[in-house]
Amino acid sequence: MIKQKGLSYTYGFTLIYGILLLIVLQNDIVAITAFQMLTVIMSLVITTAFISFVSIVKKY
Repeated sequence: MIKQKGLSYTYGFTLIYGILLLIVLQNDIVAITAFQMLTVIMSLVITTAFISFVSIVKKY
C-alpha cells in the first residue's frame, strides 16, 4: 500500500513537472538542451520519489 501511494504521488508530480517544463520551453523562458532537460526531470523524479516515500511512511 505504501509503495502504491508513493508511486502514484511520484507519477502525479512527474506529470506536473513535465507540463511545467514544456510550458517554460515553449515560451522561450529558459533555453536548455535536451540532455539538461532530462537531467532536471530525472533529478526531480528521484527527489520526489524519496520525499513521497518518507512522508508516507511517517504518516502511516
